[in-house]
Amino acid sequence: MLAIERRKLFLDTINEQGIATVAALAQMGNVSEETVRRDLLLLEQEGHVIKTHGGAVPNESRLGDISAEIRQNMNLPLKTKIAACAASLVRPGDTLFLDASTTALYLARALKKCREIRVITNSLPIINELSHYPDIKLVSVGGQLSLSNQSFIGDAAQRLILDNYCASKIFFSCRGLSEDGEMFESDEAETAVKRVMLRCAAERIMLCDSTKYGRIGHVKLGNLEKISTVITDRIPDPTWKKLLDYHHIKIMYC
Repeated sequence: MLAIERRKLFLDTINEQGIATVAALAQMGNVSEETVRRDLLLLEQEGHVIKTHGGAVPNESRLGDISAEIRQNMNLPLKTKIAACAASLVRPGDTLFLDASTTALYLARALKKCREIRVITNSLPIINELSHYPDIKLVSVGGQLSLSNQSFIGDAAQRLILDNYCASKIFFSCRGLSEDGEMFESDEAETAVKRVMLRCAAERIMLCDSTKYGRIGHVKLGNLEKISTVITDRIPDPTWKKLLDYHHIKIMYC
């Protein structure tokens, strides 16, 4: 396999899975781990990936160019586990905001057995997912449809939420979390709707798999100050645990 073909294979794998380890890529490419590290360094210099401890994740700034359909299939095992943990927090009578993240879509699939709940969302895939379940009262936030994110955005969506709804809980994700506790996104219009949902929710629960830590986007969603719970597969190192403890955030491991 030529080096350029190998790097394309590595990049496709990282984009599809959301994260890949050096060891797994070395086995896939039948090369040494040192060769993989050199390939990842080059891919990082070209702006395609961000190197992490022991592997790499897609470059946050490039994720906005990946369709919602492809993002749904990235990091499937982690998203499924986090969704199951999140669903365990839902109680009869809850009103939930679900954002348009792909992790929230997996949560929606885990909510199908719930009874007497209301779901308010701007996500077209979530609306389609829950539209056939009479025990779930479903509210669609209207507005302009974003074709890339398959979500409703704009002033109409924001105003509908502000003027009409509040939720007992919001389940949301973000594209990245910085070491100073700043949450980042990659789409301004989507972020604006998410901010309104956060403002109108009593309990704020972030769905944050381990690929998000240390990833930086170009749109600030907000900081961790009012987040009550983070559901994650693992904390990469004690620095992040200290950050969450500083903000008195409960950590749930899936």
